[in-house]
Amino acid sequence: MKTKEAILALMVLDGFWAIKLRYWMLWRWFYYIKQYGEEELTDLLNLGKKKVPLGEYYTNTMLLTALKDTSMMMKKTEVVTSLAARNTEQHTK
Repeated sequence: MKTKEAILALMVLDGFWAIKLRYWMLWRWFYYIKQYGEEELTDLLNLGKKKVPLGEYYTNTMLLTALKDTSMMMKKTEVVTSLAARNTEQHTK
């Protein structure tokens, strides 16, 4: 799954300009060239998560997973109408 390698690349680069300039190449390097196994990826991700407090890390992981699941189940028209409804709610408050 490419998602793990992409997240690993973001954690390794850890900076705005580094991500902007090298992210596109690094995650492909991890996925296609290095071809890390699940155990190796888990160890590397554990090293990277030490940069973030655990509570925030787990919260972000859960939110990103829920967001991915929700957006994958929705059709494009549902997403557009949902976003439009949220925008009108914010403007009326």
